[in-house]
Amino acid sequence: MMAASLHVLVCLILWIVSPCHGQDELPAIEFITLEEQPVGTLIGKMSDAEVLKTDVVPAEFNSLTFRLLDSGTSSQSISVVEQSGNVYLEKVLDREALCGYLLNCQFTFDVAVRTASNSYITILTAQVTIQDKNDHVPLFPASFLNLQVSENDQDTKYTIAPAEDKDIGNFSIQSYEIVQQSDIFGLEITKNQDQSLSLQVILKKELDREEQNRYQFHVVAKDGGDPPNSGTLSISVEVLDENDNNPNFLESEYSMSVKEKTAAGTIVLQVLATDKDMGVNGQITYRFSPHQQGLEQIQQVFTISQQTGEISLSKTLSANPGTVFQFYVDASDQGDQAKVTQQLVTVTVVDGGNNPPELLLSYIITSDNGVMNISESAKNATPLVHVRVDDSDSGLNGNVSCTINDTNFTLQPVAGKGFIVMTNNRLDREIVQRYYVTVLCEDKGSPPLSSVVNFTVNVTDENDRIPRFSKGVYPATLTENSNPGGVVTQVSASDDDIGRNAQVNYYLHDDSVSKFAINSHTGVITANMKFDREVNPRITFRVLAVDGGNPQQTGTATVVLTITDINDNAPSFNSSGVEMMIQENREPLTKVGELKAVDSDEGNNGRVVYSLLGNVSRNLPFIVYQDGVVRAKESLDREVQSVYTFHVRARDQGDTPLETNISVTVHITDDNDNSPVFVFPNDSNDTVSIGYLAETPSWITKISAADRDTDQIKAIVYSIRHGNDLQLFSIDPYTGDLYLLNTHMVSEDTSFRLMLSAEDNGSPRRVTTHSLHVILVYTNATSLAHMAENTGNKYIIISAVVVVLTVILSAVIIALILFLRRKDQRQELARKLSNDIKNENSRYLENGKVCYGEKQDFSGCNGDLYKQKKKKEVSFSLDEDLDNVFDISSVSAYNVGKHEHAEKMKTFQPSVTYDPQTIQTLHLHQLLIQNQDTSKDKNLKKLNVKSPHDDISDTSGETTTSDSGRGGSDMDVPSCTNMPDDAKAYNFNSHHGYQSSSGSTSYLTCGSPTDKEEGDLVKPRPVSDIYSLSSKQKDFKHLTPRENFERKHNLQSSAQKTGVRGSDTTRQKPSDWSPSYV
Repeated sequence: MMAASLHVLVCLILWIVSPCHGQDELPAIEFITLEEQPVGTLIGKMSDAEVLKTDVVPAEFNSLTFRLLDSGTSSQSISVVEQSGNVYLEKVLDREALCGYLLNCQFTFDVAVRTASNSYITILTAQVTIQDKNDHVPLFPASFLNLQVSENDQDTKYTIAPAEDKDIGNFSIQSYEIVQQSDIFGLEITKNQDQSLSLQVILKKELDREEQNRYQFHVVAKDGGDPPNSGTLSISVEVLDENDNNPNFLESEYSMSVKEKTAAGTIVLQVLATDKDMGVNGQITYRFSPHQQGLEQIQQVFTISQQTGEISLSKTLSANPGTVFQFYVDASDQGDQAKVTQQLVTVTVVDGGNNPPELLLSYIITSDNGVMNISESAKNATPLVHVRVDDSDSGLNGNVSCTINDTNFTLQPVAGKGFIVMTNNRLDREIVQRYYVTVLCEDKGSPPLSSVVNFTVNVTDENDRIPRFSKGVYPATLTENSNPGGVVTQVSASDDDIGRNAQVNYYLHDDSVSKFAINSHTGVITANMKFDREVNPRITFRVLAVDGGNPQQTGTATVVLTITDINDNAPSFNSSGVEMMIQENREPLTKVGELKAVDSDEGNNGRVVYSLLGNVSRNLPFIVYQDGVVRAKESLDREVQSVYTFHVRARDQGDTPLETNISVTVHITDDNDNSPVFVFPNDSNDTVSIGYLAETPSWITKISAADRDTDQIKAIVYSIRHGNDLQLFSIDPYTGDLYLLNTHMVSEDTSFRLMLSAEDNGSPRRVTTHSLHVILVYTNATSLAHMAENTGNKYIIISAVVVVLTVILSAVIIALILFLRRKDQRQELARKLSNDIKNENSRYLENGKVCYGEKQDFSGCNGDLYKQKKKKEVSFSLDEDLDNVFDISSVSAYNVGKHEHAEKMKTFQPSVTYDPQTIQTLHLHQLLIQNQDTSKDKNLKKLNVKSPHDDISDTSGETTTSDSGRGGSDMDVPSCTNMPDDAKAYNFNSHHGYQSSSGSTSYLTCGSPTDKEEGDLVKPRPVSDIYSLSSKQKDFKHLTPRENFERKHNLQSSAQKTGVRGSDTTRQKPSDWSPSYV
């Protein structure tokens, strides 16, 4: 109403300005929004109205303004922007609060629209439709419902209140379902006209309360959302005991004849019924059916006992004979809904002339008010009562026959005395506790007359039933390590007997007495100790139920106790450390090994997860997975690191996890991935030298290579691949020792390039090669000796100057010592020469050594001239050691100067036997050469002058004749200074040293026969010229060392032939020289 009034008012005000548009109601603008949208949500634009686009001039369209008109509650929910016409929410819209269960939830509002020039003005109506959102869940009126269901009911429906969902449409409740017990209970859903749902629970099958007295299930209501919302109703069903058994009469019909005028109170007959129900549902009462016709007349003649069912006459029977009374008797139990059974009773009034038989009941077994007690253990055919039958009538009226109503009993005729009622079967109290017995005796009259007697048999209990447990096996659980006294389970047993026979006490079997205890009355079993699941996870024992009878009966049940686990065991390894191996250069993520820890717990408590201990994962090239598998992150290099040690933690997954740490050592096994590398020769040192006339075989040098792989793989084998075509060299394949195998004549220094290989023992084998230059040195001893003579004095002067400058006092003492030593040396030399001449004829060679005196076997001759003739004298002269050189055994044909290689060289053996004079000549010759060589080396070292033949090793920088590791040098071997006639090239055979057959003066030359002096051969000097000089006058400077040697020892010149005797003019031709090569 307000909106319409405002619309009219605005039109009147603006009528003068412009015509009022919207005289006819314009269609509403439709906006749609979802409920529960936040404040400020844009739901639409008023400017999008089609009427504005058609009615407003485009030039003025942008000048339109919009104003929300107050339309009550609706206008409070939205706002309109004046310039743009955008409509926004001002509050959160709840569809259910605004519209309830209406399918269409809408509200409208008005907006005044005009241009800036007021040329156009109108009022637009907008309609907002609020769409539903699935924001409510189905809710039942109550979350729990208790139903009471009678047993034996089936297909019974129980109405329950349905759930409610405030949403509509598909978001409302769409379905119901039962969770659990769906085989027993079902749902019936009915859709009402108002689209609501009615819900009923259907009982699908009969329930037996004795089997299970309570059921639990859930009803779930779901809406149509995606995902659907749901609500749950928990239903507990209690099964009630039902009076589901009707009383049953023992007889299918009751018919009795009564004589007329029978006295009041006479029992006509007794009706009996039984009910299988227990308690009040099985208690039966009797009455005349209240709804039958003629009830009042029946009650005037007969009465009935409600408890016993006996029908008697209420007054003296006055009915005429032939009168028949028929009436119905009701047997009713005492249940809430009593069950009633009717039985027709017929009573015929007969003429009193024929008397019914008279029955007299006598109890054989003691009775109490007509009730006899008989034990259920009584034997069959046990007599109970005696029935005496008397009928004074005659003929057929006196002919009587009797019957009994229960087959468990029988009538045994006694001649002339009636019948004895006896048991016909073994009675079982647990089946039938009480029997109502009727004996009917009837004559043959017309109509026949009968009489009945009734008695009750009560079966007494015997302890013939064993207590029965409610379950044969009782499952139970107990947490391990629980304190003693914890409840394990409760057992229960029942006994069908009664009284003491049904009193049950509980006991444990002997197999579990120490572990458990049981309450003898309640059957509650408790633990006597703590149990360890890892020792025994399941314990089975027996429980006894003993009744109070005599003798006692015992029932047995089994209890199976499962010990549930707690996390009380940490993972364990079978060793303190784990060793693993992986070959180097394997692919990344190669499996190295697997850790296996044992945890005796179960489930998560026994599930072990492995991880690296500490912050080492970045640097460690291994990954330890949770399952214990160890893999290599990357390809490994044994030569970089061969062993890795790290620690791994094994932790179980229990709520309180336990863990164990173990040390893991990974050995990187070798792969033949490194080739041998030559240590010698190498790129900077690949040359060795040896005299070309060295004794063969002669050790040259040692080839050495290294391999970074393990010992098995780096067992290197050496060989010469190329450059040994002349077979001059050989190499030990295992030690690398290189030998000169054969002599090769050269006239100058000659280099041989050997290509050596070093091969390892891996698979596949790796081979490295390197070249070695071996120089066969052509030596020049004459020039070397000359240099030694020129530098000898300089050496002494330089040494003296250095000593004096170092310590002046020491220099004086040393000078004095040198002076005295020089003097003693000269005297000793003169003495030795004199003795040599005197003993010239007494010398002989034994075992390569010079001996004096007569040849005989004595231990004193050891080839050491000095030691045999040594006299005691005080001297510290080093020259005495020179006498040791006279031992020919110490002279090697080629001395390499390396003791460690001495065993590998073949010891020189003379090819001929020398006479004593020759041996002496050799000794003196060696002495002179050594003195000169020593003086020469010292002078060279002081003057820093390289020996003219120190080019044996191309790369050696040494100035002495030491071993450079590249083979021996010629300078290491004492020799004559006459080069190239090196002493190593001669074995002093008859061509080089001999004594004339006439014993005249002999000559020995160390020079070559081709050495010329002024074009002539060297003229040998007589030995006598040498010995004629005194020790103080000796001067051999103008002679060669070999000539000095020959002169001093009175030896023949090697140039003389054997046939020439003392001739100085005879010369040997160069062609007569034939050096013997080793």
